[in-house]
Amino acid sequence: MPRALYGYKRTYSWMLQRAADLGIKPEINPESPLVSMAENATALLWTLASRAGLPHNEVYSIFVKEPDIFVWVIASSDPMEDKLPTRPCAPNTQKLKEMVKTNEEPKWWRVKY
Repeated sequence: MPRALYGYKRTYSWMLQRAADLGIKPEINPESPLVSMAENATALLWTLASRAGLPHNEVYSIFVKEPDIFVWVIASSDPMEDKLPTRPCAPNTQKLKEMVKTNEEPKWWRVKY
């Protein structure tokens, strides 16, 4: 059953560009590109979360069953599985917007992962 996640869906190429904008060079492991993608998305997430003052345990990077897509989330419809609150709080929403560098509000996404 799909869960609902509150945050932003982004492509891996967006993540690479955001990292480049910050002067971060992602590491690529040609033997395990999917692991590299996950590690790079998490490393960028933690860097941006630290800069925004958002604790690492209050935001997650989740790859979903869509090609080249991940979601940075701050709330989930399944708090037991995702270890996130079921309702986003305004301060974390604002910090996540800063991290993604957008004025758009995060959305609830139904995803399979």
